[in-house]
Amino acid sequence: MLKKMRFLPMMIAGVLTIAGCQPVAGEQIDIVFKTPEEQHQMLETFTYEDYKNVYDQAIAEAKTYDTNDSLKKFIIYTLTEEALYYETDLNQDQVIQLAEQQKDELATWIRLASEKYGVTVSDEELDEFISQGPDKSDLPEHQAFADALGLTLEELNHDYERDLYEKNLMWLELEQILKEEYKTSDPQQIIELFEEEVQKELGN
Repeated sequence: MLKKMRFLPMMIAGVLTIAGCQPVAGEQIDIVFKTPEEQHQMLETFTYEDYKNVYDQAIAEAKTYDTNDSLKKFIIYTLTEEALYYETDLNQDQVIQLAEQQKDELATWIRLASEKYGVTVSDEELDEFISQGPDKSDLPEHQAFADALGLTLEELNHDYERDLYEKNLMWLELEQILKEEYKTSDPQQIIELFEEEVQKELGN
């Protein structure tokens, strides 16, 4: 589950490789992804400067969107994902739709884990988790994103992306609970079943 808590630059571990065409909830957006080979090539060759350029462009474009501040970072995520992973060119309405979906899914994921399954983390636990992992990151894409935002790596991790790391930390406990709930130890099946719960909560 740690593989796609966020898009590539903010991952703790693992790599998400997606191929094909993916319909998106709401007014359907068919997203065609770059091939696994293209994604692998990018991962192998992209430098700090390459990532910084992608983030700078996404942040600059996000500033042109007339949306509230709470949605801005999800717009940046969506624009970055588009640049790195999508063959599909999104228009502004589609970017906003996808950003709103990401924001709602994250909030619903955390709420469901907490309210239904009793999984919570304290501020102290979360800060320790971030300090022992993401704060020690030497990934060029991670530092490039912090620099593009004008933040230190610690500010990026502990403030800007705190909710994403909260989800990561919660998953470590939630996965064990869901093994019993779903009667399976298959990690992918557990992810998919919980995602179905999240989508049901969202009315999808």
